[in-house]
Amino acid sequence: MNESLINPFNLTHPTAVQASLFASAAFARFDPSGRYLGVGRSNGAAAVWDLETRARIRSLEGHVKAVTSLDWSSNSRWIITSSKDWNVIKWDLASQCDPIQRMATIRFDGPVVSASFHPRNRCALQIFVITCASSTVARVILF
Repeated sequence: MNESLINPFNLTHPTAVQASLFASAAFARFDPSGRYLGVGRSNGAAAVWDLETRARIRSLEGHVKAVTSLDWSSNSRWIITSSKDWNVIKWDLASQCDPIQRMATIRFDGPVVSASFHPRNRCALQIFVITCASSTVARVILF
């Protein structure tokens, strides 16, 4: 019989840090392939890191306040970032420019808490916006 079914608490896991990546980030998100890491910072910048080389490969500079979320499209070509500056920005990682230019920007009437791609439709976004101190509104937008 399968050992993990007999004793589910007897699983092996890493006991030491294998490697470190000094990205000075407020949060990090893996791309769907697991090869890249997108990080958001409190200064309004974001970046993409290659985990194999441990090098920053893209800088995403477009927000003026803290980045609150970052999400990858299913094919890892697009990234969206949201911020306390009331904006959601869509970035095209296939762009040859460095730093990457904004592909599109949507401005809202309050700080954006999070934004994410729809799992199957990369043109649809789910966005949570703070409209006043006590309420958050969810919106689905075709981008």
